[in-house]
Amino acid sequence: MIKKLRCFFLCVFTIGLCLSTIPYHGLDSHAIAETTSAPVLPEISPNQTANMKLAFLGVSSEYINQISLMALLPQTVKQFADPNSINWTLNFSLVFYPFPDNASDSLRNNALYSEGSACFNITLLDKLLSQFQDVAIPECGYLLAFMWIPNATDHSWFYVQERPDLFLNRTDYFNGVPSKYWVFPPNFGGSRRALCFDISETMEASPTESLVTSVVAKLINNSLGDIFTDLGGSIDPRMIAADVQRYQNYTVKILWLNGTGEQLPLEQIQRSFEDLMPWTNWTVAIETKPADNALNDFIESRTTELATPLSYSAVLSNGSSFTIEAERNVEWNPYENSGENDPLNQYFFNRVKDYFGLTDLEDKSIIPVVLLQLHNDTAFGGGYQAGVSWFPHDVIIVAFQGSALTELGESGPLLLVHLLKHEIGHWVSLIHHSSVFDSDYPKIICSMRTLTNEFCSFCKDARARISYMSFYNATLGLLSKNQAKAAILEDELNDSLQSFYNWDYTKAVETVTSIYFALDTTPPNIINVLQTPPEDNVSPQDEVKVSATVTDGLSGLKRVILNYTNHNGTWSAIDMTSIEEDIWNATLPAFAYGTNVTYIIIAEDNFNNMITSQEMGLEYQYHVVPEFSSTTILAVFTALTMLAVALTRKNRSKRFS
Repeated sequence: MIKKLRCFFLCVFTIGLCLSTIPYHGLDSHAIAETTSAPVLPEISPNQTANMKLAFLGVSSEYINQISLMALLPQTVKQFADPNSINWTLNFSLVFYPFPDNASDSLRNNALYSEGSACFNITLLDKLLSQFQDVAIPECGYLLAFMWIPNATDHSWFYVQERPDLFLNRTDYFNGVPSKYWVFPPNFGGSRRALCFDISETMEASPTESLVTSVVAKLINNSLGDIFTDLGGSIDPRMIAADVQRYQNYTVKILWLNGTGEQLPLEQIQRSFEDLMPWTNWTVAIETKPADNALNDFIESRTTELATPLSYSAVLSNGSSFTIEAERNVEWNPYENSGENDPLNQYFFNRVKDYFGLTDLEDKSIIPVVLLQLHNDTAFGGGYQAGVSWFPHDVIIVAFQGSALTELGESGPLLLVHLLKHEIGHWVSLIHHSSVFDSDYPKIICSMRTLTNEFCSFCKDARARISYMSFYNATLGLLSKNQAKAAILEDELNDSLQSFYNWDYTKAVETVTSIYFALDTTPPNIINVLQTPPEDNVSPQDEVKVSATVTDGLSGLKRVILNYTNHNGTWSAIDMTSIEEDIWNATLPAFAYGTNVTYIIIAEDNFNNMITSQEMGLEYQYHVVPEFSSTTILAVFTALTMLAVALTRKNRSKRFS
């Protein structure tokens, strides 16, 4: 009898283990309302024309064979990566004028003389040419000016946008090698839609028609890549998402690790990017704190002693000088695969959420910047400062030798902010301009190549073109669902498209963004949140399935996220998947006995309207119970006890019968 009773207990216990949780019931999908087609709105033409005005100032037409020149130039160029590419037809025109006397006089009278050579002022030249109506920048196009400056032998050019007391006529030395980055090559431009080519040296030698025509053709061909500059998607397909980003408001979050707290002119960042993208608003926030021990230890493990110290020094025009040296160097390699596999970069790639307290890395309007200050004697990657921007990995990393900020006077903070601005430029998909500054290539006056506060007109055009196409195409997609709104907005959209074709890019983008963001200001709706097993019956081995009905009436859902915490101080996010029309599902992992779990649901639509279930007064919690709850154990124990008593009585009755 005892064996039978044990067997019965074992059967009951096995049945208990196999007790299924409450069955998961799917929710009925909502009926889809019928919609009618929107009016047919025009698509953006990928084939456009650029007027390329070639102005020869002081260069006679006898030196240019126009037929040969046209044969040496491309008739078309392609800009941007597919599917956002524009195919440009180049419409060249040529004009010939003497170099303006007042311009040559002004350049000579305001020249800077350095080491016996006259340096002409680029900013002054640009101002003088802008007043010369015969060489005005063409509508829907660019000006390329080829200059022979009279009576100006043995000259060069200089550019300094701000603080000439700090940067003009200054010499910087990197390990003893002198550099004068304020001195420019003879080919330059970009402050306006114009490039200037000083071919005086060619013209003062032994010019022939064939030679000058060949030189001009080479200069034009070498400059087209900078004029019709691409964005990041042409280099890395992952950057196409950066090309087409659609935001009105950006926040740069700088985490200054081991910072000494000097004042940085961060307002320059805000001004520069609002000038680059006038339809946006920028905020720059900075937090200074010590690096954690794990990071400091990791940096130390990547640091080596240098056999020969690295040195950087600068001698200003007033004779004052600064010098810093580095006896140690943090190993960092940004050149192999753009630094994607570098251990230090990967260290930060994996810690963006923790360092910046972010739960949604898909929101690229928040720009996380790690600003790492090293010891005063420690260089980074063989230099006193360096940086990398990794949009696909959600972070910008800038590191610098501490003494570069603390011992270089006022120029230290300015140089550091310039580097920050340059790397943030990559975040909005700007790329480097040509770095080949010999006689055949121009140097572009732009934060992506030069020490300046401004981005060039070519970058502004490129950024505006892609932004307009992104907003316009997204707006057409939304209006295809709403005939009434499409009819109302048809004229306004056509006006914006015409502004785009007329190269009035700021007006075009501002118009289409005002339409885009006004179409949908309502966040999604979250209802019918269910979990299996229920909140009072989750065991340690149980994964918890969560489902919710999430809807968005106009722009549609971009993503739905299940955000949870087990009260360890951090929140984790799981992307929910759509299993039916409006029903979204995700699974929480199993937790140990006694764990308290809280979760909320976050939904965002394609207009970046976001809502959380918590904002709707819905926050969900459960407590992980033993494999059998006390209620279940008591019920099973009571049932077994009663059964055992019954069997015992039955046994006794047989014995006495």
